[in-house]
Amino acid sequence: MRSLFWLLAVFAAAAALAVLGRLDQGYVQLAHGPWRVEMSLLLFAVLAALAFTVLYFALRLLRHTVSLPAYVRDWRARRRREHAHAALADALQAWLEGRYARAEKEARRAVEDGAAPGVAAVIAARASHELGAPERREQWLSRAEGEGVRGAALLSRAVMALAERDYGAARDALRSLQGSGARHIAALRLLLRAERGLRNWEEVLRLTAQLAKRDALAPGLAEEYRVQAHVEVLAQAAASRVAFEERWRHVPSREQAGARVAAAAARHATALGLAALAREALEKALTAEWVPSLAALYGELPAMEQGARAAEA
Repeated sequence: MRSLFWLLAVFAAAAALAVLGRLDQGYVQLAHGPWRVEMSLLLFAVLAALAFTVLYFALRLLRHTVSLPAYVRDWRARRRREHAHAALADALQAWLEGRYARAEKEARRAVEDGAAPGVAAVIAARASHELGAPERREQWLSRAEGEGVRGAALLSRAVMALAERDYGAARDALRSLQGSGARHIAALRLLLRAERGLRNWEEVLRLTAQLAKRDALAPGLAEEYRVQAHVEVLAQAAASRVAFEERWRHVPSREQAGARVAAAAARHATALGLAALAREALEKALTAEWVPSLAALYGELPAMEQGARAAEA
């Protein structure tokens, strides 16, 4: 369509020139010293248009010639960016496919060519970890933090530390991440794993409550974590009667009625000579749900004294 338009325009211009050539009676005379040049006005107009066109294209050619080095530099930079982004995509694909050596190689290319060097460094660090190269992993993580992706580097450091069961290093990395203002679900889940590994049960209870409130933890899993944490906390407090009684009072009533929590409380209370507390815990749990093992444990409790029975009656 565009070519047809230009063709029609050329034919129209030719027809207009032919008509003007017949009607035009004017002329142009150019004089310089003893020389004179005389031509029709139409011819002069055509020659002026041609001269303007030639001068225009000559100036454009000169400008392109002058800007050619810059154009070549831009083209090379663009090609380099394209290759770098392709290397980054290849690195990510190789890492997802489990080809860690290739992933690190392509990530190195991406870093060197400047395509999201921080992200590429994180990929290289994860690949180095899978290849069992901790020194290279630390170098890549340091490079990633230097490139401005500290959050991704810290989260990756925590994931890799958890894989090695280095719960302390994982917790330190995640706390540093939280200190920078990042409080997202993934970090809380990883921190929960780290605190469970360190057997820091009070923190397990706190983090479980946060994640359950945000629906970021399956209800059954949250309940399991709470029960385990309460059982372990009661075991830690069982060295002192006062500490144990105080800790038991801090357990929510609904969770006191759980079979595992009540059984643990009854055993520790009996060992500490707190038969009344043991009986109370088992009775509350049996009232909520009849569990044969709790009934058997209840039958093993020391007999109540006559005065206590009268008071209870």
